[in-house]
Amino acid sequence: IFFRCKMSWLYDNAYNHVQKRWHQWREGGHPYIADLGAACCAAVCVSPFVTMVDKAVMENASGRNTIWGSMGGTCKQILFSPHRFLMKPEFMLVCSVYAVTYGTANSMDTMSKRKVAAQQHRERIAKADPTYVMPPPSILAKYVSPATAQLLSTTAANMSSSMMKDSILAKMFGSGPARSFPLQSYGAFVCRDTITIAAGFTIPGPLSEVFHENSSWSKGNCEIAAQLLCPVSMQVICTPIHLMGLDYYNRPEVTFSDRVAFIKGQYAMVLVVRMARMLPAFGFGGLGNKYFRRTFKEKLDANPLPENVPHPHLPSIPRPHEIHVPPLPGPPQP
Repeated sequence: IFFRCKMSWLYDNAYNHVQKRWHQWREGGHPYIADLGAACCAAVCVSPFVTMVDKAVMENASGRNTIWGSMGGTCKQILFSPHRFLMKPEFMLVCSVYAVTYGTANSMDTMSKRKVAAQQHRERIAKADPTYVMPPPSILAKYVSPATAQLLSTTAANMSSSMMKDSILAKMFGSGPARSFPLQSYGAFVCRDTITIAAGFTIPGPLSEVFHENSSWSKGNCEIAAQLLCPVSMQVICTPIHLMGLDYYNRPEVTFSDRVAFIKGQYAMVLVVRMARMLPAFGFGGLGNKYFRRTFKEKLDANPLPENVPHPHLPSIPRPHEIHVPPLPGPPQP
């Protein structure tokens, strides 16, 4: 009896502790679940077209194929054998890059909003209670704004994954035998990715406010216009940087004037293709990411976890008040 009561007490305490920790994580962690889920869904939606464009630009820069010939072959594969296309390494690389990028941007946005809300809550407590002592802000929060933190973290995530992806694709679709990626190409891709992330995540918010103040459009239409315009227009700057990085890998021995002539010859066509690439990647992809993120958070908020959930796997152990103890035999009755 003592053993069964002790096991019941241990079970109650262990299960209540696990349930409490689960509720705490559920309350604090479900925004990040929505952030990562939205990032994966948006990445899968935009990756087929982005993969087709990236492969075409790589093969055109190396001379293995033309842009339209490469895009036609990839488009045919997407339409007639999509299961094989989804298993291609280039598709998996592109999909992972955008999942990491969207996920980092979403998580940093959620984290910064939660920190701002916590700071406002402390300020309200300090106004209501004069004895409350405000904790000092951290050095990072004191000197780095939320928008800067989001830009730096998202740029770092996108830069590392994009450079890995571009180096692998350049070796797969480049000219000549595979070789090490030059530092000049890495530097060009760093500049390109910094500008791209700023245009995709940092600039659209302030730009939409400017549109809303100086036009009769609604706030939602201004957000859509800014999200579609910024990534596409920035390709005027990013395209020559991208071509320079690819040319350093494909032709490491040519002079700088030859590289400028190569960029001039390829600029117009590659600009059109990269603008078309940025429209789904950070335009429609950004809108889709916001839609999935908002939908997932609404679903999680609308379906909270119930307070008392029976354990699905552990056997039910009787509680102390449920244990029947037979009475001890007494003295014989006369």
